[in-house]
Amino acid sequence: MIVEYKKNFSEITPKNGAEIKEFDREAEKKDRREIRKMLTTKMSEVLRNLGFKKAGYSLWSRKVGGLWHIVYLQRSQWSHQYYIEAGICNEKDIPGGEKLDIVFCKKRQRIADAAASIEQDRTREEEKAEEIVREKMNAINSALDFEATGAHEKYPEEYFVPSVSVKEARDKVQKIKETVGEYLPLWFTIQ
Repeated sequence: MIVEYKKNFSEITPKNGAEIKEFDREAEKKDRREIRKMLTTKMSEVLRNLGFKKAGYSLWSRKVGGLWHIVYLQRSQWSHQYYIEAGICNEKDIPGGEKLDIVFCKKRQRIADAAASIEQDRTREEEKAEEIVREKMNAINSALDFEATGAHEKYPEEYFVPSVSVKEARDKVQKIKETVGEYLPLWFTIQ
């Protein structure tokens, strides 16, 4: 059944016209590592300029008075989608002896949601405000998704499906860097 299903989808071309590269597990692992490295490097650049220091594999933090501002990068366990979450923790909420972690933050929000609330304030008077906010959120979520379009349909039995090309990933990483630089400073300021 799976063979027949795979055969039916083997000739599908993704909607955006890009070809899905043939599945090679080892090459895919290498591409994913390269994408992750690009993403953390660019995030480190922009966050360093905002006063954050890398505090772990996927965590950046800065101390502001008795508060910790935290940015956390997480990859979905189900796909090659990333999430960026911002949080504010009171120093007293972090248990003694524990490493700094986003889970201790009582105020937390994913970047697409933070951008949406900021854009709602910015565009409140505009005629198509809801559409503008929805487009911003979709653009952010699209940039954070590194899975090749149509990959699950082409390889339905695989957990590890092809990612976008490294070249396309560079463009996505640049958009993510710009998004982090634009919205996170505002989010931390209004909290």
